[in-house]
Amino acid sequence: MRAVAKPGLETSLDHALDCLTADLAVLGTTEKPTVRNGPAVDEVFAQKYLWLGSRLGTRMLARKWESGQDETARAAGRYLTETTTDRTAWRTLCDELEAMPGYGAEAERILAASNDWFALFETTCHDHVRRGYAHV
Repeated sequence: MRAVAKPGLETSLDHALDCLTADLAVLGTTEKPTVRNGPAVDEVFAQKYLWLGSRLGTRMLARKWESGQDETARAAGRYLTETTTDRTAWRTLCDELEAMPGYGAEAERILAASNDWFALFETTCHDHVRRGYAHV
């Protein structure tokens, strides 16, 4: 996503990538993930929905992370526990989407791009598991 990030997401994505790189180094994994092209039809609202929604999910996972992990896992939890995403950004996105028509070409384009981003996210996760990086 970083390679095709729409304006306004770059800083947050760069910070997250730094956190992930540090976590992977603690776990002894230095292999970079496979870089894939973004969806053929992309949309800023789709990127924001995937990214900001994922960060909300990460905050929920982080609540249990530190108490249930061994020392190495806790040391590799920077991405999970360092949730600097501004909650206002999610609320703003929700307000913007609510103000838009729910049907029509624009809504269909945003939905298609969102689905494509989530499919890409899922594929990337499956790739890591297949390569034996279940902890990633």
